[in-house]
Amino acid sequence: MTNEHGIYDSPEYKKSRFAYKMECTFEYFVTLLVADAYLASLLSAIGMPDSMVGIVSSIASVAFCFQLLTMVFVQRINNVKRFSTIIHVIGRLFYVALYLIPFAGFIPEKYKGILAIGCIIMAYFGYYLVTSMIYKWGNSFVHPTKRASFSAAKEMLSLICGMVFTFTMGQLIDNKYTVYASDGTAQITNKGFILIAITIVVAIVLDTICLLIMKKEDDHHQIVEVEPVRKVVGNLFKNKSFVYLIILDCLHKAAMYSFAGFVGTFKLKELAMSVGTITLFTVISNGVRFLASKPIGWFSDKTSFATGITLGLAIKAAGYIFVIFITPDLWWMILGYQILYYVSTAATSQNLLNAVYSYVDKDHFVQATSIKNCLSGVLGFFVSLGAGALLSAIQNSETGMLEIFGVQLYAQQVLAIIAFLLTVVAFIFAQLVVRKRKVMVQ
Repeated sequence: MTNEHGIYDSPEYKKSRFAYKMECTFEYFVTLLVADAYLASLLSAIGMPDSMVGIVSSIASVAFCFQLLTMVFVQRINNVKRFSTIIHVIGRLFYVALYLIPFAGFIPEKYKGILAIGCIIMAYFGYYLVTSMIYKWGNSFVHPTKRASFSAAKEMLSLICGMVFTFTMGQLIDNKYTVYASDGTAQITNKGFILIAITIVVAIVLDTICLLIMKKEDDHHQIVEVEPVRKVVGNLFKNKSFVYLIILDCLHKAAMYSFAGFVGTFKLKELAMSVGTITLFTVISNGVRFLASKPIGWFSDKTSFATGITLGLAIKAAGYIFVIFITPDLWWMILGYQILYYVSTAATSQNLLNAVYSYVDKDHFVQATSIKNCLSGVLGFFVSLGAGALLSAIQNSETGMLEIFGVQLYAQQVLAIIAFLLTVVAFIFAQLVVRKRKVMVQ
């Protein structure tokens, strides 16, 4: 009989790990095309105000609630591969529909924004309904002691491919499919939106092929006995380490969504950056993140996932300082923020997922991540609503800015201050509480 280490070295497992890496890469391509300047430009094109654009960009946070549905039936799914692939593809197709909205002339302008929100919600519904299952499925082919290193390698592949993809798309969109207003504000044309929609379709096809190549999850990874959801949830909330992880994720999401959803319009309008420059900065930031991913993964494996999160929060806090002191003449300082933000995400994103393995039995990984992501996501969404209201209030004031200690600040800079303070609180909590909890290796 093949021993445990032999299973992970088998050709099937190796092929599945590679397919999972590639699947994440193609999924990342879609993510790049529905974020930042691309999404901000689309929503502006159909008449959404800046404050609403930021809130819509933060819908992802409340969409985590869709994962709660996973808890109800995850133990009853006999074929994770088939179910996850179908739902995942359907969800991604709503992003294609999103970029076709500007061409829906039969829909009144006042309803296009509602339709856009609907498409984004449905896309997130498909994604978050199965994301925990796909993550657990993909990581079932990875040895428990190498999860952080594998996550880093997976991320590095996505980043290096994403850098080439982002630069190519950015230059193409900027040079051929972007127009500029008299004030320097950039706007992608309808032909540009068509190109983006077609590119998303190609990425979805490649993503699907990778999921089909992956080996079906082994029976020994499945839960044989169906446990009542109430019992599972009750036991999870009795786990203090898991509760502390939820609190940490809530603080992290609150900080992130108080600013992240509003930075796209800040680049395009207040800083008057071109789409090409924005994508170039994204490529540079991803390049630095690429170089940092492997050392961060190694560091997290050697110390703990919680320590890796703490490192990421410290880096992220430093990034907000660049935004706080930026001016239109010093617009290039946004690169400092972006580099530090991207590097910090390499430490926080995967480690916040992997940390669940440290404190929760792996059989309940899907339920635990669903609860954690839902609670932190809902909080993040309400924070984004408050941030959007604050942004509107400042922008609609007499000067369109807010004076703090004699310094005039843009609304987004005020949000960056809030994000900085929340990140510092999260760092202290991670350092003094979460890092001291006993961890499991499974």
